[in-house]
Amino acid sequence: MGMSGIVTSQLTADCRADEETAAAIANGVPPGSAVTLTVSEFGYTLPDMVLGFVDIRDGGLSITAYDKTVNADVEFTAAGTSFTEWADAAHTRKNLYHATDVLNAAAQKMGLGGAGNVPVLPDLYYNEFVGKSCRQIFEEASKVGGIWYAAQGSIVFSPFNASGSSFTPPAETDRTDIKYLGSKIISRAFVTDSYHNAVYEYGNTSAAWYSTVAISGAYLLGSSMCAAAGGRVVGETYHAWNIDKMSMSGTISPGALYTVSGQKYPALSLVIDFGATDITGSVGAPAVQQSYADYQSMTERALENKIDYDRLVGILKADKDGNLSITTRAADG
Repeated sequence: MGMSGIVTSQLTADCRADEETAAAIANGVPPGSAVTLTVSEFGYTLPDMVLGFVDIRDGGLSITAYDKTVNADVEFTAAGTSFTEWADAAHTRKNLYHATDVLNAAAQKMGLGGAGNVPVLPDLYYNEFVGKSCRQIFEEASKVGGIWYAAQGSIVFSPFNASGSSFTPPAETDRTDIKYLGSKIISRAFVTDSYHNAVYEYGNTSAAWYSTVAISGAYLLGSSMCAAAGGRVVGETYHAWNIDKMSMSGTISPGALYTVSGQKYPALSLVIDFGATDITGSVGAPAVQQSYADYQSMTERALENKIDYDRLVGILKADKDGNLSITTRAADG
């Protein structure tokens, strides 16, 4: 199950300009400068862009720009002195920091205001983020289930089951047919605790292979976090759909929902084309690719490592005289 990722936006514009103007822009505007595209006559808005590079062409130039996630490869360790090997003078929380504080600082290092809709994460140890790039930190955070992107001057997380904004496709005269590519009812989930290599099972244990998913992530630690991740997907219905081309108006954000007959269809894929008289785009969500063979491999490993809620685990200890003792505890503890 694709439970992590990043949304990146790239804009390439071919512009007419005389030779002198093209040379002045190519040589005088540094990468990272702000780029604004005005398409107000079409009613469409784009996120803030930064300049990537400029190529001089015959009769003008080609400008390639990106959203501000292009700056995510900067190193986080230079973000300030607030993150040291001691959290406070009393050393009461040695090497531990709130994940939200780390993510906000990483966003600010990238030139953004902060991080919004941050997923629930455990406190981070100093060595979990020191020396990493901001991109690495955000990508690891997204592994709890979701995507992240730059919008309105901030990093925004969009979790798997986000409500998102809503949109209505245009009339049939302004779009191609809406193709419904099938739905996947998620009835069973295997969630892997990556720290302890333990697998928890949630939902209907006898559910068919086509309604079972596997979830894993860097910050799924302990039964409570795994239960939260499982609760996000069990009982949900994933809809695959597509509109090959439609007239665009306003802004459709990742995770935006198209609702018909009470069913919600998230827009997980969006490609925009700019034309002389209109802006069009393709929008939809890809079908989930999972075969029976994938399911068999996944469940065999999961069942081998699965921890049941009421299972007892024995802890073997030896004293200085070589005497052995076994203490049992609930695995969930």
